[in-house]
Amino acid sequence: MSTVSVQKSSSTDLWQIIRTDVKAATLRPAIRIAVLIWVLQIVIFAYVIPYIVYHTATDAIGPEAAEALQAGL
Repeated sequence: MSTVSVQKSSSTDLWQIIRTDVKAATLRPAIRIAVLIWVLQIVIFAYVIPYIVYHTATDAIGPEAAEALQAGL
């Protein structure tokens, strides 16, 4: 029984340490900027670039060929 309480206590302590570190990190402007850049990269590479490539391809080869190409994938 004591090992369970010790394990639960150490787990709680670990979460308190993590929360304190995250709170301290969010107060630093450099870390906020780094996270913002990271999120922007994800958005650009996941959504913007495929959107541009898709519309460029449909404009270049035509909608019918683009649909056939998409169906073949």
